[in-house]
Amino acid sequence: MTLARPPWFCPSETNLVTAQVYNYGNPTVSLNNSLVSNCGDNCGDLWYTFTMPASGTVLVEGNDEYGFLGLNNSEISVASYTGPCSNLTPLDCEQGGTFDDPTYFVSAAPGTQIYLQVFDDGGDDNNEPFGLCVTDRCGSDNCDFATPMTEGVWFCWDTDGATGESIPADPGYLECGDGTDPGHSVYLSYTNRCPTFTVTIEGTIGGFCLLDEPTDGVSFAMYLDDTPCDGSPVALLDCEQTDACLGTTWFFQRTYAVTPGTDMILQFDGFDFTGDNSGRIRIDEGCPLDIDLTRFVGYREEEVHQLEWNVSNPNALNGRFFVERSLDGETFEDIGSVHGQDYQSQGGGQGQGQGGSSTLDYGFTDESPVPGHNYYRLRFVDQNGAESLSEVIDLYFDDAINLQIVGLYPNPARDRVNLDSYVPKAGKYRVRIVDMYGKVVTDEKLDLQSGLNSHTFELGQLSSGIYMVHLGNVSLTETVHKRLVKQ
Repeated sequence: MTLARPPWFCPSETNLVTAQVYNYGNPTVSLNNSLVSNCGDNCGDLWYTFTMPASGTVLVEGNDEYGFLGLNNSEISVASYTGPCSNLTPLDCEQGGTFDDPTYFVSAAPGTQIYLQVFDDGGDDNNEPFGLCVTDRCGSDNCDFATPMTEGVWFCWDTDGATGESIPADPGYLECGDGTDPGHSVYLSYTNRCPTFTVTIEGTIGGFCLLDEPTDGVSFAMYLDDTPCDGSPVALLDCEQTDACLGTTWFFQRTYAVTPGTDMILQFDGFDFTGDNSGRIRIDEGCPLDIDLTRFVGYREEEVHQLEWNVSNPNALNGRFFVERSLDGETFEDIGSVHGQDYQSQGGGQGQGQGGSSTLDYGFTDESPVPGHNYYRLRFVDQNGAESLSEVIDLYFDDAINLQIVGLYPNPARDRVNLDSYVPKAGKYRVRIVDMYGKVVTDEKLDLQSGLNSHTFELGQLSSGIYMVHLGNVSLTETVHKRLVKQ
């Protein structure tokens, strides 16, 4: 049978658009074990099977309201097992009936074959229709089968209908805010490969705010644990809470520093009355390029985008740079590559083998930038297959070719900062550095050549803080700017 996709719930009994409708026919009894006998009187059963998805948890729902005016035409019972057929292991069973339908979660390792046994309790199974729906869960309701996350991919989470745990009898963790048993919890897992990573969460909070008291909310926790789900984590990395009184839309983003290879469990727990909260979560790694990237800039030149980068580690010679581009800043694709030995000398020629300079300069041309934002990053793969990523730069492509701040580095900066600019024609231009209160702390006029230019500004006289660097024509009627952090 086919699994439904999020939203995870099956349609209501009066809206069976995507639920799969079957017919009892006139089946015979194939299995009557203790699980079945405690779940109803099996007079004849039907069997269905599916493969457990990567989430590790599905919701099983049956429906027996197909009679006149939507009244019960049978009393469906649904039992679940893991295989093989020759040696079934019972999991759970629920019985339907008037104003009631079988509805329960099944958890197992991803890829496990699950078998469903369906029968009409004590009925004649005389060709009555029934509904059966199995839905992929957004996050696992069972910590032991926490949904494994993949770097750079959005994963859905949904606490609506999830059950809670009694810790430590059940696998899982106490709710991080008040230390009580979780009420509506789902779990995901992740193992980091880089020393830093960023977690981004977008969500919708259910319920409402009644007399300054929320009827719903969610708690998010990240646990470091080398023995996952035992209720005793090595450490609580973070705990974040929000509720309906703080708003029905939730956005959370934070960067963490954790030893590579650390096992983590991520817990969403819906609290108060319903646990009706849902959204998506994404983890992006922050592996620095291990070849000492000192500069990565880009600029528009006529109808193409030029990318340039410099490294100061000769290990770059033994690997390859893959240039990746994204149109939304999230999904990146390779658009070309440069071998580590294909560096450019400062004079612009191509070098092969060992370079004579301590700095290796590289370049790449994107011949087909798209209108609007073009996000670029470098992925370096060394001779052993290890990968690392650069920061992301954003180039905007439109009809006009205007002046550009190509690079501002290092940023944050201490004593000095380098400004790389691209101007469409030679002439006088103006650079201003402005503090957060609007005070101009630097104001210089520069003679710039058509194309790419570089200039260094001393920052020793400036206090630590946030500044804006403005580049424009002399009258400042046309300007561009970038943010600078002075340490």
